[in-house]
Amino acid sequence: MTRLYGKDCMRNKEWIFNISLGNYIKLGSYPEPGCGKPDLKTILEEIKNDGFGIELWMNWNPDKNVFDRPSWPNIRKWCEGCKNLTIHSECVEKDFESVRKEIELASYLKARALIVHVLNFGVVEAEEKLAIDEKYFCEVLKLAEKNNVILALENGRFESLKSFLAIGGKSPVLKIILDIGHINIPSSSLLPADCPDPAKVFFEEFKDRLVHFHFHDNSGKTDDHMVPGDGNIDWKRVLKQLNEINAPHHASFEIRTNFADARQASLRARDYLNGLTV
Repeated sequence: MTRLYGKDCMRNKEWIFNISLGNYIKLGSYPEPGCGKPDLKTILEEIKNDGFGIELWMNWNPDKNVFDRPSWPNIRKWCEGCKNLTIHSECVEKDFESVRKEIELASYLKARALIVHVLNFGVVEAEEKLAIDEKYFCEVLKLAEKNNVILALENGRFESLKSFLAIGGKSPVLKIILDIGHINIPSSSLLPADCPDPAKVFFEEFKDRLVHFHFHDNSGKTDDHMVPGDGNIDWKRVLKQLNEINAPHHASFEIRTNFADARQASLRARDYLNGLTV
């Protein structure tokens, strides 16, 4: 058996793990009593020194102005030399100027992808608002194409992703990021309750569009964002299936922690996944 330490058996390619900045603010729950104020520059240096890539979290609520255009040279300097860079959009509704800024930042930083949710395009699955504004969606795609930026659409419902691809599938910049934790929750994916292997269904359907993954764990009921290995996801099977479809070896740890324990949580996640055998 091959040990997944630094390299897995997926054609001997190295898995590159990013740390989401959201981990340092409990995925947006900052501030908490007595938690202090995280320093972005220090955190980014720590992430790089630990050998991780970076996922910028645009909703960085300790400093709402940190991603304003005048700060972009600093952000580029702080991210310089990282193994991989992705950006997570903060848009939760149709907002062309905000998504324009995020696309242009992704281009400026040469990020691997800008991660967006269906919320960016006015689709609110929890409220059954499922109609896609095709004109708006295509305008955003056109802007991404102009800036040579990959738009990575993150999964909620299985059918929602299919609908977006049916509209924008001809665009070379429209890709898919699969959140493994979301797939593990039936109320999120809305696959049949008796589906024996939801992850495999997603992998097979979207394998030609995959560009990135979010890794976190849960019990299958709520979106807990736990450290991989702390929930009931069969990570050995997940990695094996990704091997079988020759998936990209890029994932971000998206763990609900705060800056006091975010580093150790990500180190533990990497050690766990690297310690698996396939």
